Amino acid sequence: MSGRVRATLPLKILLAAAALGAFALAPPARTQEAQTAEARKVDEYGPLRHCDMTARLDNFAVELQNDPGAKAVLVGYDPKGKGRGRAGWNLKVGRYYLANVRGIEASRVAVVNGGSREGDEVTTELWLVPEGAEPPLKLPAEDKYAAKEFSGKFDTYATDALIYRVQIEMGYSGDDISREEFARKLKQQPGSRGYFVVRAPKGSAPGTWRRVGLREEQIIRKDYEVEARRLNSINGGTAEGDYAEVDLWILPKGARPPEGAKEEQAAEPREAVRLSRLDSYGSPDEDSEAWMLKSIARALRDNPRAIACFVTREPMEYEEYVLGDEEAPSGGEAVETPAAEVAEVAEDPENSEASEEESEGESIKDTAERWKKVLTTKYGVYPWRVVVLEGKRMQWSAGRLTAWLVPEKARWPDPQARDADDVDEQ
Repeated sequence: MSGRVRATLPLKILLAAAALGAFALAPPARTQEAQTAEARKVDEYGPLRHCDMTARLDNFAVELQNDPGAKAVLVGYDPKGKGRGRAGWNLKVGRYYLANVRGIEASRVAVVNGGSREGDEVTTELWLVPEGAEPPLKLPAEDKYAAKEFSGKFDTYATDALIYRVQIEMGYSGDDISREEFARKLKQQPGSRGYFVVRAPKGSAPGTWRRVGLREEQIIRKDYEVEARRLNSINGGTAEGDYAEVDLWILPKGARPPEGAKEEQAAEPREAVRLSRLDSYGSPDEDSEAWMLKSIARALRDNPRAIACFVTREPMEYEEYVLGDEEAPSGGEAVETPAAEVAEVAEDPENSEASEEESEGESIKDTAERWKKVLTTKYGVYPWRVVVLEGKRMQWSAGRLTAWLVPEKARWPDPQARDADDVDEQ
């Protein structure tokens, strides 16, 4: 018996030593904190001015800097039944700001469109996702920005169909960020083609999808030097809300284009509808003017019994604004019905390039008259089909020129009424 014990003692000692060695070599167990790490919603907001949004993003950036292993996940929601793509504006601006202004690594910032949910406003959520934690929503499987070869729908955004370019107080608009990234990817893939599938907003003038598509193609060509032959626009039907919606597609040469809506002959509108809007902060932008004038001329050609009506609103004088004069003189009377008396003798054809005349410092009414001259001489529109009305002055520093398409026998726009999207006097 004693012999057996002596034989087994060294074996027990060896087993114990092996166990201790294994324990020493094993990876450390996860701490309780790591095991319970969860994504945390840092902030949530609706529509904000750019400076207010960046202030919220600044606070979020501090949270990310304090936790270098965490990722940022921005989640956007559109209001149900009010259109798609509007939430993407905040997502794009947020991602761009965090990566390019606050210096957060782009790989640490993800954006997710959560679709639509009940409510009246676009909503953006800022989530901090610690290392090992699950994100609030499933992240996109493919990073379209980093992909060497991308094919499919690249982006979607909602955009104002009335203006050429969104003006914001600072930074970049969501539209411009989308276009820049779209153009960059097209340049990286010279064998690909770019498509704009445009859904016109409800109640817009006939042919709005064409005008929006023309604008998108023009901006990509001129601002980012992408060849016109690589760009095409497609009618996507009608948008859910009051904004135009644009799907950006990138497909290989020869691939079948994205599916569009069946184009049918649109009935002439029965009421006056807005075609475009120019807010003037100085000398008019040549690209903006060229797009608007071409769009107006095409709308008149597509609706041969309609007229174009320009409503001009001069900026309010500083004294008028300081004194709070809400009833500043309009400088003109409303015209009730079109009449033959408004017909004028066409200007000398030699002056057809009126848009090249000096425009710096001109009033809004002068701009409207100059546009009328271009339409009647360069585009061959009869003078009686273009009428200029003077409206109520605007507060702040901008004047506004709004172009309307007025069908035969329809009521003219009221030049004294506030624009539907006018926020300058609120």
